[in-house]
Amino acid sequence: MKKAIVVPIKTNNQRLPGKNTMLLGDKPLYEHLFDTLKLCDIEVYVDSSDNKILEISKQHGFKTIKRPTKLNSQETSGNDLINHALKHIDCDVLGQFFVTTPFLKNTTIKKSFSILENSHTSTSCFGLYPVYDRFWINNFPVNHTPGKLVGTQFMDPLMRESGFYVFRKKDFLSEQSRITKSFSTFLVDKNECIDIDTIEDFIYAEAIYKSLK
Repeated sequence: MKKAIVVPIKTNNQRLPGKNTMLLGDKPLYEHLFDTLKLCDIEVYVDSSDNKILEISKQHGFKTIKRPTKLNSQETSGNDLINHALKHIDCDVLGQFFVTTPFLKNTTIKKSFSILENSHTSTSCFGLYPVYDRFWINNFPVNHTPGKLVGTQFMDPLMRESGFYVFRKKDFLSEQSRITKSFSTFLVDKNECIDIDTIEDFIYAEAIYKSLK
């Protein structure tokens, strides 16, 4: 299998402007994932419309894809970005990873590819982590009975997506979904799934970074 990784990076973020280049600890946010990807021995493509980001990516030894600015709009879907990237990437299996998950480990990245390599049925793979809490949707309890005060540690957890996806190129193109009909999942450490979207997320990530250091 020919493997590749694509990292989409935009610089017109709405909820936390400039987040991808903000300093987390002693280096920019994007550099945390970049340093991890260098340990994976997999071809990496950075997809961005920002020339500065593309130049930095080349300095890290990655290939680049110049994204049309029209794909930076809020109406652009994740599928639009993957379809655009696949026009420039020759691979059998593609992994989509984001610089907003700075604590992702290289062993987790390698494992996600390995699962597809060793499976005769799965065509996509992603990580999950359990969340033990009480959830509601439209004023309806999802995973608990309010009259029965069971400790959250004894409840069936809801599983949250980790924020990275690995899939076979031909199956994505036919199904137009990075989570294909035949998917595999595996558990991932909660810290690896910290995904920075807001300033509150960034402050939390800073606290985790300091604790890990």
